[in-house]
Amino acid sequence: PTEGASSTIALTVPAKDAGGYVVNSGTYNNPITIADSDSTHTSLALNGAPGKPSVISLQPSDALLVNYDGKNFPGATFTASASGVAAQSVTNATLTPIGALGANPASLSFTATGASAALSVQVSQPNYSGTVTVDPSTCGRTVSLANASGASPLTLTVTPNSPVSNCHLVAAGGNGQSLPIPVTITTTSIAIQ
Repeated sequence: PTEGASSTIALTVPAKDAGGYVVNSGTYNNPITIADSDSTHTSLALNGAPGKPSVISLQPSDALLVNYDGKNFPGATFTASASGVAAQSVTNATLTPIGALGANPASLSFTATGASAALSVQVSQPNYSGTVTVDPSTCGRTVSLANASGASPLTLTVTPNSPVSNCHLVAAGGNGQSLPIPVTITTTSIAIQ
C-alpha cells in the first residue's frame, strides 16, 4: 500500500493437508492462528469483525483482511501457526508501505545556462525498489537530463539550455505516484554601449 492512504488488503492463507494439497473446502482439522506483529498501524479482520492483533481461521472460506491506517511505520509481519505444523513450513507475509515520492532539492533555479550551471537532484521513494523516472517534456528543450531513469534513490543531473520562466520535470515512482519538480532558468545580461 501507499503511505498516507488507509487501505484494506485481502490476506490469503493457502493451508495444505498432510498430502501437500491446498484445502479448499470444509473446516481445518487444526484451526490456524494468524498474528500481526504491529498493533499500532495494522490489524486483522476476520469475516467482517472489527480488527484485532490476531485471529483464528477455522475454514478456507474465511475472509481475512489487513486494515492499514496509512501512517508511516517500518512494516508488519503476519505469521500463521497451527497445532502440528512446524514453523519452517509456514511462509510469513510482510506489509511494507511505500513512502511518498520526494525530490531533493524540491525545485531547481538556475541563473546561467550550459554544462557549468548543471545541478543534481535526487528523487527517492522510501520502501520502493522499482524504477523511478523523470520526464522533462513540459520543459521542452530548455533542459537536458542525465540519468533520468533508475532505481530509487535516483540521482540525476539537470543541465539548463535556455531561459524559461516556469516549467517542471515530472518524477514518477511506485503505486502510480508522480511529483512535479519546478524549474526556473533566468539569465541576466549587461548591455555595454
